[in-house]
This record gives sequence, structure tokens and C-alpha cells, in this order.
Amino acid sequence: MRATLRGASSLGPLVALSVACGGSPQPIQGHAYWQDGCEMDSPGGSCLSANHTVSGDMGSSQVIMDCNIGPASGGGSQIILNIASGQGSFDQSSEGIAINGTVRAAGMEMDSGTLQVQGNGWQVPATGIGPSTMCHVYVDALSGTGVTGRIRCDEVSDTEVPARLRYVHGVPSFTASPDFGEFVVANCNSLAL
Repeated sequence: MRATLRGASSLGPLVALSVACGGSPQPIQGHAYWQDGCEMDSPGGSCLSANHTVSGDMGSSQVIMDCNIGPASGGGSQIILNIASGQGSFDQSSEGIAINGTVRAAGMEMDSGTLQVQGNGWQVPATGIGPSTMCHVYVDALSGTGVTGRIRCDEVSDTEVPARLRYVHGVPSFTASPDFGEFVVANCNSLAL
């Protein structure tokens, strides 16, 4: 490529600029790791715990990926993201997480919004997140195009019949702590107020 740019003589900088700016935008990409299981006192009975890992790029035939970050109307940032395995919509996926919430700044817990988690035939429907709820989403790093964070739920009802009380924690071999599932998403879209 260097020889081609040198051969462009006085147009060299213009050629270099068009090569740098003319590329396609990077696809949204990311991963999420979490473990689920049933609480010991679950009224719907016990279940096997399972580890979940979803990783890939938007546009992949194996992953449903979407992420939007922008200013929240009351200050802070609005984050909307879906990471799931499969094709089609999030609801049709075999495992995934969907977050829609607001956070004041990186290093803080989302103080409002919803978290939806599913895996292997069960689903925890959109449930509230925040300091006083059963599900928590912490945003560890945040930029205009990316977000890194952790999730945890305890004693949330799934959609099984009868319903079971589930937990969502970390995967010891993949996450920094067994207490929290983790997610990382890059190249998110911008939201406007």
C-alpha cells in the first residue's frame, strides 16, 4: 500500500485520506458471560446451573447484537443493548441478555431501567434494575461507542410453569468474579435526545 500512495505524487495525501475515511464502519461487536441456576428454596423446584457465553459481531449468522449509547434526558447516559445467540429477534434466541437503562457515570450502578435474561428454554422477562431491586447492572467503563459492565440477579422469577426463582452470576473461568456476569460491547450506535 505504501508504494501505491507514493506513486500518487501530489495526490498522495488525498488518496490516504480517502482510504482512511472511506472504509465501512466497524460492526457492533461484543461478548457476554453469565451463569444461571435456581435458588435453593425455589418453589418451582430445582434446576441445573448452566454457563452462558455469547460472542460475536452484528451481522453474524450466529449472534444477535445491538447497542445504542446516548445522553439520558435527566443527565448521565442511556444504554440499550442486546447480546444473544441465534438468528432473528432477541425473543427467539436460545440465550441472551438485553439491557435498557440509565447510568449517571462510569463506575456506577444503573439506577433505572430493565434487564431481560434467557437461556436454554427459560426466560426472566424484563425486570427492573437499580439499587433496590433484585437485578443489578454496573457500568465499569463507558465511552460514546462502547460499554463494559457487570450483571447480577438473585431470586428473580422465570417464565417456567411453575415459575422458578433464578440467580444470574458470573462464570468462574470467564469472569473476574463468580458473583457477576460480564458484558463488553464496542462500536455502538449513538442515540440522540
